[in-house]
Amino acid sequence: MSYATIRSDTMIELRIASKSELKNWNELVAKSDNGTIFHSWVKITPYILDSRPLRWNGYDVVPLYTYFINLTGGVESVWKNLNRKLRVSIEKTRKEGVVIEDGDFEDLEFLRLSLYERFLEQGLKPKKDYYKRYLEEIYKAFYPSNMKIIVAKYNGERVGGLVVLFYKNWSALWIGIPKTDLKGIYPNDLAQWEAIKWACQNGYKYYEEMDAGDDPRLRHFKAKFNPDLVPWYSATKYSSVIYRLAERAFNFIRRKGRT
Repeated sequence: MSYATIRSDTMIELRIASKSELKNWNELVAKSDNGTIFHSWVKITPYILDSRPLRWNGYDVVPLYTYFINLTGGVESVWKNLNRKLRVSIEKTRKEGVVIEDGDFEDLEFLRLSLYERFLEQGLKPKKDYYKRYLEEIYKAFYPSNMKIIVAKYNGERVGGLVVLFYKNWSALWIGIPKTDLKGIYPNDLAQWEAIKWACQNGYKYYEEMDAGDDPRLRHFKAKFNPDLVPWYSATKYSSVIYRLAERAFNFIRRKGRT
């Protein structure tokens, strides 16, 4: 699987799955290197372990990690591999009356706003329309053929949920909301398990807990599902050292602004 999207007038992002695709991408950048494209960012699909072709083609490579759960053993096998405390939490949450339902665009908007509120609590300042248009376009393009929305409800109110993407034999947790303040119940644990179970029952071989490695706190939640840690690579290439220095300066100023 590969895709390319224009991030701005001067940066292109690509997710790439093979060396031949990398060659085609480099040819495209070379033809376009006229001042329009100065920064190309390549994401390598997980399970491709060899990053040397990127370095040989002039990219700065950063190793990152994501999480994969193998579903080929069936639902019972996956369930038994979960952390014991997690299994207890899931069963308790179910007994307390939390129910899992398929969601729609209104539920996707609930997830978006929940993330927005969480960022405000952390002292960040996302825009009020945080990713609204982007999610609308994703929903129109991929729901329901490659996108599933799951919502957890307690006493009729939304208390958790997530978005699953799927393609061929792969499925993945894409968006999830932060932990709730409810005591003694764990709606996100239950929602995640129901998503994994759905993927397993519908013939998907893998369930990815997508991770960019940006927030170490998330590893505790994801590790409970006993996934395999799988490397992937982010690689950046500049057409001029000036652009490299400019981006480093921008990132430094942005980090200072968060402290």
